[in-house]
Amino acid sequence: MTTSSFAAHLLALAILAGAAQLPAQPAWAGALAAQAERHHAPLTVRLFVDLDCPHTRRAWPQFAALQQNGVTLVLHHVPLSAHPLAQVAAQAAVAARLQGRELGFVQALFSESKPDDTAILRAAEAAGMDRGRLASDLNSPQVKRIVERERQAALAFGVRATPSALINGQGLSGEPPELQLRRLVSLAQWQADNDEQAFGPGTDGERLGIVRHHPEVLGAFDALRLEQATTHVRGVLGPLFKVAPLPGDLSSGDASAELTLTIFVDPSQAWTTLEATQLSKIAGARPTMRVVVRVLANRGGETLSAGVAALSELPERGAVLQVLLNGSQPWTPESVRQAVRSTGAEARWERLLREPRLAVWLHTQAEQARHIKAQPGSVFLNGRVWLGRVGDAGLSEAMLEASRAFHIALQSHVSAEQAYAHVIERGQWFGDEELDLSEPEDIESLWQLPAMGGNGNRVVLLLEPGSLASRAAWTMLKRRPSDAKAPIALHVGALQGKKDPRGEAMRALLAGASLKRLPEVVDGLLDAKAGTGLGPAWLAKQLRIAPEQASAAWQSASPELALAAMAGVRKQIDCGDEPVVFVASRLYRGPLEEARLVQATAAQLSEPMSRAQRNAQ
Repeated sequence: MTTSSFAAHLLALAILAGAAQLPAQPAWAGALAAQAERHHAPLTVRLFVDLDCPHTRRAWPQFAALQQNGVTLVLHHVPLSAHPLAQVAAQAAVAARLQGRELGFVQALFSESKPDDTAILRAAEAAGMDRGRLASDLNSPQVKRIVERERQAALAFGVRATPSALINGQGLSGEPPELQLRRLVSLAQWQADNDEQAFGPGTDGERLGIVRHHPEVLGAFDALRLEQATTHVRGVLGPLFKVAPLPGDLSSGDASAELTLTIFVDPSQAWTTLEATQLSKIAGARPTMRVVVRVLANRGGETLSAGVAALSELPERGAVLQVLLNGSQPWTPESVRQAVRSTGAEARWERLLREPRLAVWLHTQAEQARHIKAQPGSVFLNGRVWLGRVGDAGLSEAMLEASRAFHIALQSHVSAEQAYAHVIERGQWFGDEELDLSEPEDIESLWQLPAMGGNGNRVVLLLEPGSLASRAAWTMLKRRPSDAKAPIALHVGALQGKKDPRGEAMRALLAGASLKRLPEVVDGLLDAKAGTGLGPAWLAKQLRIAPEQASAAWQSASPELALAAMAGVRKQIDCGDEPVVFVASRLYRGPLEEARLVQATAAQLSEPMSRAQRNAQ
């Protein structure tokens, strides 16, 4: 990067940190105005919109006005569930895109005083759309796929609110003040002109901007554009992380390989599996390399992710993975099934799909990804993160550098199988202290929750019915009360949510405990289909007992005190999302990996004086 480019990058960061502190007229702004007649490099602003969002509506005029200065404005739709008209409005806008009328339609829709179905029709007419085509396209599978693809790509890129924007690769969130937006656009144009002078006409300035500002999401950005980049940029080998091996890893190559390439894929985002395919082809030419594929489940793609994850316990998993990676088409539930069928393991694979431990395996991978900030498409070379795409320049040199670290580890007299672990143990976690347990908390009221076991540390699990994460935690913990080496007393409570305002799930746990059938009741509550319809009939069916016995247990269970105890604890302690795990009055904060959770619950912990008791003294 040239000195002037680096200065511009620093200035961009300063603008985002606090535009009000900048001088009203930067020195370079006047020069830009004087050169208005000169050719400028292409400048693209990508605007992430929810057409039923009041913030997007207010910000729209200043973004739309950018087109008058030669800026290309591209819309990406991120309909939010909080806005009832967002989905149909997004589909109408994409239908308008198919007619070349998208920006006109959005302009007309935002000119309406109130967004509703009638306003959409009036906006379509004002934009000159063919109403017959609109009627046929509005709910077509093609349009719905486009909207969902844009939404998923935007979420993978990190968009969480509308409006958000990318100004030639630099992110901007919220409703920007007009002066700040003008400055950012002017700066981006200045940078694009500099890049074109440095690298020649046709330089992909937008992608270069991503490399400068957000290299960790370069892959997601390419998916967002839905097109191949016109130029390749040089990737960068980033920090070292603890990308630890997991039981059942989907891998090809030997564990003693000098280079382990780990890629995180979301099978529902085709570009991530194509990246894995490219990585596998590179490894195929080098016998000293191993490729590990980690699966990240995404909303809407759970079935596909579960199908891939179920390969984890098949002896043939390496062969199945190779079949998938050798293909050139996006992965689908059927293509995964065919790959399994080709190895003769279909019957065992289908049984694994129904196993609760599949949820544990998926969640463990998601937890590790969260603690190393891995996104779909992220690649790690012996724990070093690769900030770029597989096809970007510099990957070969980066692999050589990672291999050197492996051979240095070998000099420490460890075996080839241990060298990888020796390298990554110096890596880092994000947001995870070495100690997985918090300071002691005042949770005495939770000891009254139904329990199983009775020896060892007292552990509390607060779960949410139907939740994948809660199922993972329960599957890990329910074996521990009978663990002869490190038993625990496991208390279980069900969190009260919008779908369960009366706390019926907690009543079911109390009834199950009174019948000494608590584990079976928890299993039933965590079934994704058991979120509603709880009552004596459900209990009788789940436990296969007489209706009269179930009704008596149900009527005698009173959840009010248990719910009040859990609400009180959550009010005074920042427990985070479910599931919530306390070990001997300490909140467990580490990743939901079975080995770490077992280690935490097996530690010799007394129940020390709580924070409230210490404060009272």
